[in-house]
Amino acid sequence: MKYNHELIVPDEGLPFKMFIFEGKDGNYKRETHWHRSVEIFAVCDGELCFYIKEKPYPLVQGEFMIVNSNEVHSVHSPKPNQTIVLQIPIRLFENYFTDSHRLKSPFRVCWTVAE
Repeated sequence: MKYNHELIVPDEGLPFKMFIFEGKDGNYKRETHWHRSVEIFAVCDGELCFYIKEKPYPLVQGEFMIVNSNEVHSVHSPKPNQTIVLQIPIRLFENYFTDSHRLKSPFRVCWTVAE
């Protein structure tokens, strides 16, 4: 089965992209896709459901989901919610990989804010 590749473009002056989830009004589905960024969905109010490899992961207020780079996933948002999305390009983590491609712990990512 073929899935869409989503190209993530960081926000100007930042090494990541951050936004309010486009399904905030409910009645929304983001079809199955993948990207090369790590993605964090933090639900501030309401609820939504993540699907990773077709397995459902419901999220409610105060919960968040971290999606690995290259992970096939979709999001269903039948009801209104307030969710913050952070998409971090995997290249930002390259200096923190071990030989087994796991992140070293602890790690700190630093960047310079463009003027």
